[in-house]
Parts: sequence; structure tokens; C-alpha cells
Amino acid sequence: TEDTKFVRMFLDEARITVALEHPNIVQVHDLGEAEGQYFIVLEYVDGMDLRRLMIACEEAGTTFPYKHILFVVMEALKGLSYAHQARDRDGQPLAIVHRDISPSNIMISRGGSVKLMDFGIAAAAIAKWDNDPGEILGKFRYFSPELVSGVQVSPQSDIFAIGAVLYELVTGDPLLLGADFHAVKDELRAFDPEEAIDRDLSIPTPLEPVLLRALATDPADRYESAEEFLGDLTDHVFEDRIRISATDFAGFIADLEDILSHLEEREVEDMGEPPSLSLDLIDAPPDDDLSASRSLSLGDGRSRTEVLEWRFPRGTDATAFVP
Repeated sequence: TEDTKFVRMFLDEARITVALEHPNIVQVHDLGEAEGQYFIVLEYVDGMDLRRLMIACEEAGTTFPYKHILFVVMEALKGLSYAHQARDRDGQPLAIVHRDISPSNIMISRGGSVKLMDFGIAAAAIAKWDNDPGEILGKFRYFSPELVSGVQVSPQSDIFAIGAVLYELVTGDPLLLGADFHAVKDELRAFDPEEAIDRDLSIPTPLEPVLLRALATDPADRYESAEEFLGDLTDHVFEDRIRISATDFAGFIADLEDILSHLEEREVEDMGEPPSLSLDLIDAPPDDDLSASRSLSLGDGRSRTEVLEWRFPRGTDATAFVP
């Protein structure tokens, strides 16, 4: 509450999400302030995020079944399509771009429902806050090429991120392999979706053209909308007679219940440890600005990392900007 920028971000999340009523988006029920502390009342989803479910599969020594991968991504695309097309009560577009699509922001209920969450850094017409020039927010493994090039984000940035999630679910490996933000930024500058698809032979042939379009380097070459992306996956499901349902997906989750419960207990234990903080200052020529990146990694060897990049006038004490 001492940082007005983050208060605006917090309030924006409530303003944006409260305007969205869709079964594939976690609902905001209330926003308030008590004794100087702001709070959001969210829909309770009995389950886990997609990242934890992926980890449970790894620990069980099983692959994430293809039919369930398609179900999860298709349900997430339904929520994203709705958000992108949402309008206010006067019929004006809300112009929402999530900007932080990743497995940890896709919630899975034990009943098999799929819901997008965490619109905390979303861009929208009703948002009071936006990031400063040169500041990049989100999870770097799901950044689109234009995001690191300073181009304004669009719905196509979210489509790239969901494409990256789909790629990771199918192959078991992240689309972007760089060990840190700066490596990923270099990787994105030379990114070629065909090379990414060619390096893994486990990608089903009918899915290749879908991924190529979702992960196109130029946003103009990607799907025009999440609905169009969803349409191609729907065609694939029908043409190849792939049975998908929330009931089947719930049964798969139930088979992993013991491992999921263990992971949840472990995460609770990890919460007692402070997050590690790394500040990376990069030398620059005297006439350039100094850049810094902050990453927070929350235990257990998992890649729960948030990266922000600032640019400072030379001579600034960059550490003063890192809480």
C-alpha cells in the first residue's frame, strides 16, 4: 500500500476482471479496503494451477494425455476469446490483453473446469496503470517476440503465449530454452517457429500447422483471434475423432490426487522461506542507460520467476528501485 503504482495495478485487476463473467475466467466477487489494506474477493476454485498439474505428471512418471492437453488449451482459449472481445455496458470495447498467460495462471478445478486468472498486469481501456517504457512484466518463457522488441502488445501476444503453453504441454519442454531473461530475449530475436517444431518429433502432424500459425514471429501472421485458434483445434478434434470432456479430465486429475496433495503440502512448507532475489546490473557504454532485471524464484526448483526490466539514467542507484 506504500507503492501507489502497485495499488493501481491491484485495483485495475479487480476493475478488469469484475467486468468479465465467463465460466473460463476466475470471477471477482468484490473489491474493498479495510484499515488501509485493499482486498479482492475471488471465486474459490478447488484445484490447482496447470503448472502444478504438469509437475504432478512428471513426478508420476506419466505424460500429459494429448486429449486432455487439447481440452485445457481449448477451454483457456474460450476464456481468452471472451476477454479479448469484452465490452462495457455502453458497448465500448474493453480492449483487454492479458499479458501474463502461462501455466501458473491457468487454474484447473478437480471437477475438470479450466479458468484463466491473474489479470494483474493486463492492458485494458479501463486500466488506470500501464507499464513504463522499457519496463517488461510477465513470465519471460511465454514472452512474444514483439514484447522484447518494444512493440505495443496486442491480442496476438496472448495467442503466442497460449501457443507456447500448448507446445510445452505436448513436448514436455518449454518453447524458449534460455536460462534467464536476457538469454530468452536473445533467443526471441532469432526465433523461428519451424525450427522449434522440428526439434521435437513428438508433435502430432495435424498440430504442426496450428502451432506454426500461433507462434508466428510476426503478429500479423498469427491467428487473428483466439476464436480462430480455437476453431482450428476444434476441427482437429472432430476430424481425428479425439474424445475430450471435463469428466474424463477430472478422472485423470483424480488419479494424481496423492501426488497433487503432496505437492500442495510442500508448497505450504516452502512459503516459510523468503523468495530469492537477484539483481543483475549490466554494464553499458557511458552514453547509454543502465538496465537492471529483477527475478523472484519461489523454491522447490520450479521456474516460478517474475522478471521486470527497468532502464535507468546513468548514475542512478538502481538498487533503490528493487524492494
